[in-house]
Amino acid sequence: MDSLEKVMDARFTAVDTKFVALDQKIQALDQKIDARADITNAKLDRLIESLAVDRRLAKLEAQQPSVPQ
Repeated sequence: MDSLEKVMDARFTAVDTKFVALDQKIQALDQKIDARADITNAKLDRLIESLAVDRRLAKLEAQQPSVPQ
């Protein structure tokens, strides 16, 4: 019984080690995804801001009287 318990303990330890390594990999991937999401969000914010400027400019141009050519 003792030898079986030692074998099982060794296997559980090996599995625990693999889970720790897998958890570290998942955390690293999660950090990469978060970083890329932050970059994407910043780009979207700049795009939305530029579109808002374009809309305001279009409104102002629409309010200006047309100049005869």
